[in-house]
Amino acid sequence: MQQAGGYNLVVKFGWKVLLLPAIVIPFTACHSSMENKDAVQRGIMDRLSQAGLSTQNMDVDVSHVVFHGNQAEADVEVRPKGATHEQGMELHYGLENQKGKWVVVSHAGMAGHGGGVMPGSPNPHGDSVPAMPPDHGSKMPSPDDLPPAGKRQ
Repeated sequence: MQQAGGYNLVVKFGWKVLLLPAIVIPFTACHSSMENKDAVQRGIMDRLSQAGLSTQNMDVDVSHVVFHGNQAEADVEVRPKGATHEQGMELHYGLENQKGKWVVVSHAGMAGHGGGVMPGSPNPHGDSVPAMPPDHGSKMPSPDDLPPAGKRQ
């Protein structure tokens, strides 16, 4: 009789033990499948296409992603296809998971590559372009150095 009781216990409670993983596994699989760079990159590419940009002609690299539940922050490098790293620009995107897709909700520029030179660093163009004097832009020109103003009509 104990075998029958043991069998009944397995039948009575065994299905509940199997039910728990059947419910939990799909939710964890959906959650983890959304927390990856590829899903975020698809959302960013959708946003660029909606903005009218030709995504076929550009390389978009997601360099860093941080997930916060149904929100994510991504640092992205965008450059013309085949261009060097220095010819691109970096952007920061805020995304939100909406109906199983990452959707861009905010963006900001970070730093353009090669757009400027730190003060005191050597001229990146070599000696072909003369360096600016140290006081360049620090004082107003003399009125005598300005061209004459035309008469206003």
